[in-house]
Amino acid sequence: MVFQARQDLPVGLRPRSVVIADLDADGIPDLAVANGQGASLTIYLGNDDGTYRQEAINTFGVGSWPNDIVAGDFNGDNRLDLATGDSGSDRVSVLLGNGDGSFGIAHPFPVSDNPLGVVSTDFNGDNFNDLGVANGGENSISKPLPTK
Repeated sequence: MVFQARQDLPVGLRPRSVVIADLDADGIPDLAVANGQGASLTIYLGNDDGTYRQEAINTFGVGSWPNDIVAGDFNGDNRLDLATGDSGSDRVSVLLGNGDGSFGIAHPFPVSDNPLGVVSTDFNGDNFNDLGVANGGENSISKPLPTK
């Protein structure tokens, strides 16, 4: 594979992580970026030619110093949601997707000290995405338990 061109897009301060997922359910991959210093996410919707729209659709607030970001359907509504591990506030922020690339307010779930990595999968076979978090400050992992 050869990359011959690039597309640079502005994001918030100190971007830490990016996830590619179809956030607006149009069959085209979109980008969501966790901005570390800005305690926010920047989202770009994709075009069908592999590029991204020149303007972010919005910036959404999360906890302080989000280090990682994942996408998954966390509430079973068949819309992709986003979750960040916020090392500055020792929590995971879950933003429920509206299905059009926009998201509601962040719902915080406490975890252990300095969450650095977040994964999403169905851990218990209930057909809902669950979260797993690596906590750098206490050398532990957490599984936040949201109510559905």
